[in-house]
Amino acid sequence: FRLGGEVEREVETVPFGTFHRDLFTQVGPFDERLVRNQDIEMNARLRRRGLRVVISPAIRLSYYNRATLAGLWQQSFNNGRWNPYTVRLTGGSLRLRHFIPLVFVTALLGAAIGGLFHPLFGAGFLGLVGIYLFSSLGFALGRRPRLAGTSVLRVAAAFWTLHLAYGLGALWGVVTLPVKFPRRCGAQVGRVLSDRRP
Repeated sequence: FRLGGEVEREVETVPFGTFHRDLFTQVGPFDERLVRNQDIEMNARLRRRGLRVVISPAIRLSYYNRATLAGLWQQSFNNGRWNPYTVRLTGGSLRLRHFIPLVFVTALLGAAIGGLFHPLFGAGFLGLVGIYLFSSLGFALGRRPRLAGTSVLRVAAAFWTLHLAYGLGALWGVVTLPVKFPRRCGAQVGRVLSDRRP
């Protein structure tokens, strides 16, 4: 949806979706157990019912992102942390791309730890860091006409912050999953978890 261009089209998900009220009687409300990913889960449920999610360039909105890297880190960490929780609670709705930062961070940590025992792992760690460094700078340079007063290095730093925090958050979600949600709750839409009895 971020790269949809200027054509109205069907998409997998959209942020800030707008729905007819009667839709909630058909498919149920937002799953309030989810602190994050409620929109992704709702859009997945709509598509499973044969309904379409459409993005329109005629709709405009203003979104104010986090103003600092620390704020971006916190937001991204929590977004990543809720991905394993969402899978546990809903049985799906997320895509492989949501877990790529987890794979990246796990590979970085594995290579860094392995580097303590064998230089080949250390070379792998440096290779991963180098590839990501050049990629992030390349993508930041590619966005240069749209940077609006910020620098390429700041955009690259935002990429690093977002992906590392998101991946570490997802890893933390995997580690804490057995404690936070010891049993799979099923794909049933639920109320806010704090309202539930243990």
